[in-house]
Amino acid sequence: MTLINIYDIHYRDDILWALLKERDEASNISHGAMPTMAEHVEFVGSRPYRYWWFITTEEMVGAIYITDMNEIGVQVLKKHRRNGYATAAIDWILANVAPAPPLTSIRSREFLLNIKPGNNPGFGLAKKLGFRLRQITYEYKKED
Repeated sequence: MTLINIYDIHYRDDILWALLKERDEASNISHGAMPTMAEHVEFVGSRPYRYWWFITTEEMVGAIYITDMNEIGVQVLKKHRRNGYATAAIDWILANVAPAPPLTSIRSREFLLNIKPGNNPGFGLAKKLGFRLRQITYEYKKED
């Protein structure tokens, strides 16, 4: 397994789009509805994460990122799940990347995994890697 910097790849939008289309509702935290391709390209071009890599073997199997808030997000294509790629990528990050320095009341000094309720494989992965439950966050959405 190798991690390749997404920001260095010119053909990244289509590959990331394929990953985004495979996301199921249980694991989707970042948005409620599928963006358009134009919105997706704009988002990727904004360089939204501190680090963002493709997870690769002989082919691209997924992607992993770290936000400015030290949050790790990972997704593996369905056909490659349950093969240890997410575990290996997170292990690599924990061994090779330092969290951004803490900012009191803003950013943790440690890496975090955000996992949407119902994403039981994500919970299992977090526990297996030694993460501990830190908080439960509720969202309030005002009805129109």
